[in-house]
Amino acid sequence: SILNICMGRTKLFLLEGNSLRVFMSPNLNSDHHIIFQFPDSWIRKAQEIRGKEDSIPGKQVFDSDNRWVGKIGEWAFYSVYKFKAVTQHFNPSKYDFQSDRGLRYEVKTNVSNYPFKDNFEFNINDRQFRKNDNDVYVICHYFLNSPFIRLCGWIYKRMVQTRGRLLRKGEQYSSKFPVRADQWSIPYRELNSMHLLPG
Repeated sequence: SILNICMGRTKLFLLEGNSLRVFMSPNLNSDHHIIFQFPDSWIRKAQEIRGKEDSIPGKQVFDSDNRWVGKIGEWAFYSVYKFKAVTQHFNPSKYDFQSDRGLRYEVKTNVSNYPFKDNFEFNINDRQFRKNDNDVYVICHYFLNSPFIRLCGWIYKRMVQTRGRLLRKGEQYSSKFPVRADQWSIPYRELNSMHLLPG
């Protein structure tokens, strides 16, 4: 299985047609991550789908031009792990995938203008956190204008409040940016290895 192939080393996944090729990537700085190169067509497709989803009456839309990036994270996760996708349209349970054993996964993708660093923190909107009905969060990082997305790790939902800190709207997230909504902020280094993802 792919899990056995990538055990213990960072790998680079290249999707070509319907096949998945795996490459060693010793120059990548985190050996528990998965780096996935996706086709250019995914960006256009993700933007189209996101636009349609945001037009659903009554749907809450968060203020960002990069909401489509979440689709890239979901598709990369599915390409590697092949868990059952859950249709989200009008689905109040709010999780993305489910394993054969019933474990529920929500994939969150943080987008940045900066290359990934282990001391970065990722964010989960608190309103979404309270609505999500998942067991596990899978966290991805996307460096804008890059053909790669990084599957950084996973965390049980019950551990988010233990390992993270709750930032209230208007609080200073960094020296430059106040947060736009209540959110949980957690260092990437607190995540569990993607090669140990429970299923």
